[in-house]
Amino acid sequence: MALEQDLGLDLSMTASTAGGALEQYGIVRSTAADTIALCTSSINDVNRGMGILQNDPASGQAATVRWLGKSKCVAGGTINIGDLVTSTTVGRALAAGTTGQSVIGTANSATTAAGQLFDVFLGIGGRAFVGSTS
Repeated sequence: MALEQDLGLDLSMTASTAGGALEQYGIVRSTAADTIALCTSSINDVNRGMGILQNDPASGQAATVRWLGKSKCVAGGTINIGDLVTSTTVGRALAAGTTGQSVIGTANSATTAAGQLFDVFLGIGGRAFVGSTS
């Protein structure tokens, strides 16, 4: 029998709705010291994702952000196991495939449609880019 554990390192930050409404298990970005908002891009280091929101806070409330380890994530489309994951313009995950996209992690389960939850291993932390050698 399998035991499901979503273990990881979380940060406590303040939620902001700058850029759009936050979504539990959506990808978020840092906007100021200890403040997060919806991730709205993944190209060329602009607004890149820094983690996945674990709770569902209103603006100004405490937000729990998983930035390392395993997390659930909401998909923006089809994702296959092993795909490198990036963010859509509304903080949902997509398989990275365009040069210059920042990568937040690696898919550990698959999806077939937008809105489905899947597992992702975080650890790259938006520091790697598709097509990059660094």
